[in-house]
Amino acid sequence: MALEFFAEAVQARGEMTRSGTPSRSAADDRALHGQMTGNDISSDDDSRPDPFMSKTETIPGGVVHDLPTDLQAALIAHPQALAAWRDITPLARNEWICWVDSAKKSATREKRIAWGCESLEAGKRRPCCWPGCSHRERNGAA
Repeated sequence: MALEFFAEAVQARGEMTRSGTPSRSAADDRALHGQMTGNDISSDDDSRPDPFMSKTETIPGGVVHDLPTDLQAALIAHPQALAAWRDITPLARNEWICWVDSAKKSATREKRIAWGCESLEAGKRRPCCWPGCSHRERNGAA
């Protein structure tokens, strides 16, 4: 029900991003969420976590790797990084996940997650200097 309502609202606006996905702003998201739930969250303060991130909503993973919980928590805490995460391709998400998972020490993993969120917020779509996920076939299949 809520997803259908949102899809109709996006179609009514008729705007698309360069990647062909419907365009919407955080203010649009808050307004639609408020209409769907009856909660007034129409503030223009974009610094708080995404109001749509409930425990039942999933954040997409990659084509081979599922999204680890620590990376998911970091994305939820960084709304700009989460928006970038949703905009990149499944193969690009797979590269980020594999890069984080390939760390041998927990301190390195934590640094990679922090650097990854900063990089996504800065517009980077893939991890730097990463040869790619060795867990998938080179034709893009899992």
